[in-house]
Amino acid sequence: MPGVKYDFMVMVKMKSEIMPIFVVLDKLDKKGVISQRLYRDSCTELNGRYVKDLTVVVGKDLGSALIVDDNPSAYSLQPENGVPITAFVDYMKDQELLKMVEFLKICYVYEDMRDAVQDLLPNRLM
Repeated sequence: MPGVKYDFMVMVKMKSEIMPIFVVLDKLDKKGVISQRLYRDSCTELNGRYVKDLTVVVGKDLGSALIVDDNPSAYSLQPENGVPITAFVDYMKDQELLKMVEFLKICYVYEDMRDAVQDLLPNRLM
């Protein structure tokens, strides 16, 4: 994730604390870009499902954060902060994270990330 460490705080929310996830993240993040690894306790239960909740992580400053997920229901509490991404299915030529880095570089000029999402991703699913 070249260029991301110094411009953005990167946190990863994982579905569980199982060892293989740690192994994958450790290999992806050799330079320590990921500042936090979040689990279910950083989510909010909504209608029997756990959804990502930015207020747990950033408090009231929702304009400073994005939720990137392949499932729009994961960011249903703050849909204006949601950025859809294609699910990773173990394909070695997957380019989604590189596309995300390019998207984040464009977002950098915005003071409020919600404005970036609205301007740059007007047709995203919520």
